[in-house]
Amino acid sequence: MALALLIPAAPAMAQTPSPGPNEACQTVDRKVYKDVRTMVTIDLDTATTTQVRLLANQILAEANRESLPVLPNAIQERLNGTADDLRAFLRTDLENAWSTALRVSVAKR
Repeated sequence: MALALLIPAAPAMAQTPSPGPNEACQTVDRKVYKDVRTMVTIDLDTATTTQVRLLANQILAEANRESLPVLPNAIQERLNGTADDLRAFLRTDLENAWSTALRVSVAKR
C-alpha cells in the first residue's frame, strides 16, 4: 500500500484505461494518453542529429494529436535551438514536461 503512494499519478493516467461515471453518472471511457517515454528508443548520446530531430518531431506530433498543453511548445522551442539543447531536453526535461502536460489535461477534464 505504501508503494502505491509513491507512484506519480500523471504517468499512471497515461497507461490505465478505466471506465467511470461522468457528471451525469453515465459510464464513459476515460481518455488514455500515450506514454511518450516509451517513444525514446534511441541512445541520445550516440544518435545522429537527424535521428534526434526525428524523434522530437514524432513526440511533438503525438503531443499535438492528444492536445497536450505545455509539451508541444517546449519541444518546438528546443527544435528551434541547437542539437545539444534538444538532446539535453529529451534526456532530462521531457518526462517533466510530459507529466506537467498530463496533470493539466487531467485537471481540465
